[in-house]
Amino acid sequence: MPYKTTKNVIDRMDAKRKHILDTALRIFTEKGYNNTTMKDLIEGAGISVGSFYSYFQNKEKLFDQLREEIIHMLYGVLCNEFEQKALPIAERFGRGIMVYLNTIEANRDLARIMMIEAVGLNPAYERKRAETTRMFINYSAQQFNTLQELKGLSPAEVETVAIAFIGTIYNVTMEWLQSDGKKPLTDSAFQLIIYNLRALRLSFNENDVRRYVEETIKLGGN
Repeated sequence: MPYKTTKNVIDRMDAKRKHILDTALRIFTEKGYNNTTMKDLIEGAGISVGSFYSYFQNKEKLFDQLREEIIHMLYGVLCNEFEQKALPIAERFGRGIMVYLNTIEANRDLARIMMIEAVGLNPAYERKRAETTRMFINYSAQQFNTLQELKGLSPAEVETVAIAFIGTIYNVTMEWLQSDGKKPLTDSAFQLIIYNLRALRLSFNENDVRRYVEETIKLGGN
């Protein structure tokens, strides 16, 4: 008779997997990726070697999983806001930027490891970074192609706009991650949103931008 995994077993496995990932994030933050060994991770998680390897084959696989989680989170919040069809287009894009920054701020340690420490880690990681950037650019270009304000642009020009759009968010984020973090990243949201809405030729009201920036900050603090 085939063995059936019960819900309790699955829940315990998921909890242990999350425990390993949370522990790895803490140790990577404390020691840095390159200085962290498998021994550090196994001892930090307080589990057996065999149990650890049943979840992750090596440090690189574990690190990849952490990376996938934050990328999935960031892409998800951006898409969710961009596709709120009931809202004006300027507000959708503005909220998308705001929620993205708020998510980075809430996950500073993980974002810092992925976007700063891991740069140049190895060719495979660099390919994944490039693919992730391209995914955000392609999605933004897809959204921009629907804008009446950009109808006169060629596909190549729309792609350039998308590259610039993602670039502004990336560079503001990087500047903050390399700082001491005492000033919230979301303090830069208002000016960043205004800049991009103007660049996209979208009509907007600055008071509305302030309103949804403040709303998002409040939601993030709950």
